[in-house]
This record gives sequence, C-alpha cells and structure tokens, in this order.
Amino acid sequence: MIAKKTGVVGILVLLLVSVIGVSVGITSGGTFEQELVANELMGDVIEIYTWEDLHNMRYNLAGDYVLMNDLGPEDAGYDDYASDQADSGAGWLPVGTGPWTEPENHFTGTFDGQNHTITGLYIDRPSTNHIGLFGCVGKGGEVRNVGLVDVEVSGDWYVGGLVGSNSGTVENSYATGNVSGDHKVGGLVGWNWGGLSGEQFLQH
Repeated sequence: MIAKKTGVVGILVLLLVSVIGVSVGITSGGTFEQELVANELMGDVIEIYTWEDLHNMRYNLAGDYVLMNDLGPEDAGYDDYASDQADSGAGWLPVGTGPWTEPENHFTGTFDGQNHTITGLYIDRPSTNHIGLFGCVGKGGEVRNVGLVDVEVSGDWYVGGLVGSNSGTVENSYATGNVSGDHKVGGLVGWNWGGLSGEQFLQH
C-alpha cells in the first residue's frame, strides 16, 4: 500500500479518442535491445505486446511504438515490472527521466496506444521526481490513444498517472486511480509545458 502524502488526487480523466492505425512488424532474431536499434535505423514502428516490451522502451527513447493489446495484472511480466513486488517494492520504473537539463534522458519518440488499456500500474517512489508511466516526455515526444486503469502512483515533484512532466504532446488518453505527490501533481499529467488535447474531467 502506498503511503498517503499531500496532494493526493483521485482521478477519472477522460479525453476524446481517435483511432490511428499502424501496422508494421518487429524484426526477428537478436535481443530486444538490438531489434530496437535496428527498427530505429530502418524507421520502423516497434510493436508492444508484453510488459517486458513496454519496459524495454527505455532502451530507445526516440523510438516509435504501438501498443498491440491491453496489458494488466494477469499478463506475464506484470509482477516483474509493474506490480508492488517489482523493483523491491518501488514498482514501475518510469520511461524517460528528468531533470529538464538532461534532454537526452527524456522520451522523445512516439507511443500510440491504439485505444488499448494498461491496468494496475503501481509506482511507489515518494522521493523521486518525474513519475508516471512516462517520467518525462521531451520536446517532439508524443503519447496518444491510451487508457490507464486503476493506477496507484506516488512520487515527489512532477507526478502523473500517464506522464510526470510533459514538454511534448499528450492526446486522446485517460487515467483512473490514485496519484499522490508533494508538488506539481496531476491525474493524467503532473506538469505540462507542451500540448494536451481533448476534454478533461477530474473526479476527486
């Protein structure tokens, strides 16, 4: 259970959703990290099927990704990457990190959820900034068409269910669950310097 802190936000964020169809395959053979590099060089979209695939986006922060199916606690890899057992109880390690002065560590690729959902994301990092599924989306980065369901997220500064801090684009996405932190806390995006499209509803 995440310890409650100031700035707790119970969320139900809804954004209008549009479907963007993407269909290209990942190369066969080699490690996932090698495939990420190969796909980046060829300009291919990288398909995400598992929690491990989602986790491995951190190895190519400029890649173009598409989520091919829903992900939840019943799927392989959840306990290892996104549960309250992952990373010695700290849960999910955000993709893309701060601070703002280190843009090479920001997510600057694209992520299209294709209207799929990611359920049960758990993060308990109360002394860490830039916390969410994506910690920091940098300039040029795009996250769209994804729903986060029943998140439990705790951080310090710049904390959101989907994105901790955004200077790119977040569109047509939603999150439900609980998010807490000390400063710059939001249900979907903790701190937004970029584009955030759609109509947003927040339920406390």
